[in-house]
Amino acid sequence: MNRLICSLVWTGLFGYAGAMAQDAASPSAPPQSSSHQLMKDCMDKQKASESGKSVEDMRKICRDLTKTEKQNQNRALVDQPVTAPAN
Repeated sequence: MNRLICSLVWTGLFGYAGAMAQDAASPSAPPQSSSHQLMKDCMDKQKASESGKSVEDMRKICRDLTKTEKQNQNRALVDQPVTAPAN
C-alpha cells in the first residue's frame, strides 16, 4: 500500500513538473486547474485502475495528491521571477 501511494505521489509530481515546463514555455498558458477538477481527474484515474480500493481510500489518496499539487502550484507562482517591462 505504501509503495502504491508513493508511486502515485511521484507520478503526480513528475506529471506536474512536465506540465509546468510546458506552461513556462508558452506565454499564453491556460489558467491553472481548480482543486475540484484535480480531484475529479484523480478519482477518474483511480476508478479506471480497478485496483479494488474502497471509495474512501481513493478519496484519501486523491485528497493528498490534490493538496500536494496545489501547494506546488502556489510555490511555483511565488518562485516566478519578476521581469521588468521592456522599454
